[in-house]
Amino acid sequence: MGSKSEMGFDRYMDDATNEPYSMFFVAEEGTGSSFRGVQEVVEKRGLFSSFYSDRGSHYWHTPEAGGKVDKNNPTQLDSHETAGN
Repeated sequence: MGSKSEMGFDRYMDDATNEPYSMFFVAEEGTGSSFRGVQEVVEKRGLFSSFYSDRGSHYWHTPEAGGKVDKNNPTQLDSHETAGN
C-alpha cells in the first residue's frame, strides 16, 4: 500500500445527520472498497432504507487509461433503469 497521500479515502455516512458509519483509506477506490463500506455499515447499523452513491469515476468505463470516462457507458445502473426488468 502507498502512503496516505497516494491513497483514496472511502467514507459512508448518514446524509441527513453527517454521522460517519465507516471510513477507511484504500489503495484504489472501486467496487471492492464500495462493498467493504456497505458491509461495515450493515454489520454495525443493520439494513438501510435508502442508498445514495456519488457515481465516482471508478463506476464508469474509461476507454483509455488516464482518459475521460465514457458517460454513455456506465458500469452501474440506477434502480429506475432496472425497474421491471
